[in-house]
Amino acid sequence: MTTPVAGVEWLGPETNPRVRLKVDKADAPVCVRIALPGILPVDWLHVRVCMKSNGLEVGQNFWDDGRCIVEWHPAGGGPPENDSVASVRENDPGEVLDLVLSPKGASAIPVLRLEHLGRAGDFELTRFEATVVRETRIWKIGRWGLMIGGLVWAYSLISSFGGKERVRCLMAAALWVVMGIYFVVPGPWKNLRPLAAPFNLGPEVAPPPSVGSLTKSKAVDSHPPSAVVRSVGNIPLKGDLTLLIKFHFFKLRPVLHSLLLFAPALLIALLVGWRPALWLATLFALAIEGAEAAFGYGFDWLDVTDLISDALGIVIGLLLARRLLAWRLSRCHTRI
Repeated sequence: MTTPVAGVEWLGPETNPRVRLKVDKADAPVCVRIALPGILPVDWLHVRVCMKSNGLEVGQNFWDDGRCIVEWHPAGGGPPENDSVASVRENDPGEVLDLVLSPKGASAIPVLRLEHLGRAGDFELTRFEATVVRETRIWKIGRWGLMIGGLVWAYSLISSFGGKERVRCLMAAALWVVMGIYFVVPGPWKNLRPLAAPFNLGPEVAPPPSVGSLTKSKAVDSHPPSAVVRSVGNIPLKGDLTLLIKFHFFKLRPVLHSLLLFAPALLIALLVGWRPALWLATLFALAIEGAEAAFGYGFDWLDVTDLISDALGIVIGLLLARRLLAWRLSRCHTRI
């Protein structure tokens, strides 16, 4: 039986249920856990989520809206890790999100958590599917082929300008590929999003130890009825250090973008000259914004300003490289 929770209402048929969280102005925030059926400790979990909101007023803090969270409970015990999956506010019709999540440490048991922290209104979780996935052998081997292919392509581009030492060409190409892996694909994000098209999960290779979906009979309050499920509050941004810096120093975003392109443009120009550096740095800047759009993060005027900042960083890097190369050449002439 489902444990009743104030402010939580199940809608729709048993085969395709929806869950609604509603808050009136006089009510307290609503938080509930929903166990996934037959779930075991996992390393990777694919989730497909859709949420919609109706008149959901944001609370005092910027995270006080409707939230869908996956809690990772370590198999050996200990405090859970919270992964923010989706959020809605105001009148949001909702969209289907595809994500592949993973716990930060060892395998863990995922539990669904819903929180309505707004002042009023409601939101519905209209779809939630969770499937245990793993990396295929083809990808484990194939990704090295992609990296080698990118290295060969960059090396060929640099060599086409002529007059470059092979070692320097290889170093510049390797730098470009590493920067691409770090900032483009898969990028600095902790959770994985599909690139342009939905994930292809492939055929089922064995009876799944755990496949969960929004199931009315499996909805439970993980605490005893006498306890209160409290909000987890602000969930820190998950991801690489560069992503955290970009988030915490948002007002310095143009400067950070300029520095991000300044460094590779300078180093590649010092290694192989300004022309191949200009091409590779420009492709790198376009790839960053293109990947963000393909991953579903969108493209707006803020991204246009990012490209302008990238261009400024590239120009400064190339100018400084020319100055340094000219200075080194003059030093050599002086010694002669």
